Amino acid sequence: PVTASLTGSVSKAYDATAAASISPANYSLSGVLGSDAGTLNAPAAGTFDNRNAGTGKLIAVTGVTLTGADAGNYSLTSSAVLGAIGTITPAPLIITASADSKIYDSTASSAALPIVAGLKGSDAVTGLAESFGDKNAGTNKHLTVTAYTIQDGNGGANYAVSTVNGSGTITPALVTALLTGGVFKVYDGTVAAVLSLANYALSGLQAGDAVVLAAATTGTFDTPHAGTGKIVTVTGLTLAGADAANYNFGPTLSGSIGTISPAPLVLTVDNAARPVGQANPPLTYRLEGLVGGDASVVLSGVVLAANANSQSPAGSYGIVSSGGIAENYVIAQRVDGTLVVTQASSDVPGLRNSLTGDSRSDGTGEGHRASSVSVLTTTDAGVGFTAAIGEVICLVSNETVNRDRCSSADRGKSAPLSDILRTDRSYRDTAVQRTTAHTP
Repeated sequence: PVTASLTGSVSKAYDATAAASISPANYSLSGVLGSDAGTLNAPAAGTFDNRNAGTGKLIAVTGVTLTGADAGNYSLTSSAVLGAIGTITPAPLIITASADSKIYDSTASSAALPIVAGLKGSDAVTGLAESFGDKNAGTNKHLTVTAYTIQDGNGGANYAVSTVNGSGTITPALVTALLTGGVFKVYDGTVAAVLSLANYALSGLQAGDAVVLAAATTGTFDTPHAGTGKIVTVTGLTLAGADAANYNFGPTLSGSIGTISPAPLVLTVDNAARPVGQANPPLTYRLEGLVGGDASVVLSGVVLAANANSQSPAGSYGIVSSGGIAENYVIAQRVDGTLVVTQASSDVPGLRNSLTGDSRSDGTGEGHRASSVSVLTTTDAGVGFTAAIGEVICLVSNETVNRDRCSSADRGKSAPLSDILRTDRSYRDTAVQRTTAHTP
């Protein structure tokens, strides 16, 4: 008998099968004598003990027979041949990170799945994952394969895995800034607004990110006029902090959070004066608290009233104001004025101007007649009288201005000046309201 055996090596890359390719050089025959011609048929197909990658693997070949001129003189011990000459090398498996893009979310995670190339048979890869190199926003960022599980029945040992990075983009997230609270001022004729950090709020930030708003402390109202719910606008806003570059942010904000209160005005009524018996003069006022180039014409509807009329006796009377409206202003204080009604200067109290006459006695005890025109105001008649040349007029008795009316019985009486005016220019006790002209 002769014995066939396997020699050398048989190798292949893992292909998920146990098939082995045998060459004639892998066979040897022992036991042939001398120069006998004895060879083997050398089947080309064999079988690995299993399909998994490894070295020193058993290969089995069946159907081995003797051939040659002297084959009939020999017999094989077995038609099956075994030999631990096999090697199955791991197959190359390439896992490539897929391209991906996302909006910044403060993580390096990627929703894309890597691409697998090189799987054999029914083998599979599960648990695939990839991630960005870091969490920060940017372009052309590396994507790397971070997880996979090879389902090949050999714990993945049938493959030589290589991973390939991909490229991706993380777009900055949009953060929203809001104006909140209130921005207040008193009308000053400008649109300038002053804000504080409390007037700003950010929304859309990821938890834990270090981002702050470099807030402007000045802004503008939509108009300079007083009102509520006014639009306040700020510009030049920026973000700061370690994570600021991961956010997009508009540098201009507007919000209806403004209030401009009317400015306070002090309305002061001007004092006035007039002689007794005349109509009140035009009454005026002045304003304190106007701002900018505003003039007093911004105020309308002011009513001024004096507590005196043309019949009022001499004295001081109040002048009061009421009403008045003005855009951007409010009358916060009113200061009343005073109307002074003055006693006319005359020889006889109650007369405007002087009754000009000679108070000297002419020997008969009579004074000379009046030689000028004077005006008399009476509380009885309520009118002003003009005395003609030579008339004698009196409103005062008992030499006091507090008793400024004559009795009804005395009206229309005639009297010489000497009855009214003493030679020492003092007044007699008796007087009449109006006398006719008297010529001594």
